Amino acid sequence: MQYFFKEKGLKIKFSFKERLSLFFKGHLELDDYTSYEHSAALLKLVSDATTKYGDGKVHGEINENIDN
Repeated sequence: MQYFFKEKGLKIKFSFKERLSLFFKGHLELDDYTSYEHSAALLKLVSDATTKYGDGKVHGEINENIDN
C-alpha cells in the first residue's frame, strides 16, 4: 500500500499483488511483524494527516453515539 497526500484528501494505492489478494481472498492476513509494520505506518499516516489537514480544533470533534 502506498499513501499519497493530496491537497484535500488522501489516496491509497494498492499493488497488483495486494489487489489480487483482496479480490480472491476477500481479506488480508498479516503475521506479527507485518502487523506491527502496518500499525506503525497507520500511526504515521494519522500524524501526517493531522498535521496537513487539521484536527478537532479545525473540523470539530467527532462524537460516537453508541446505542445498544
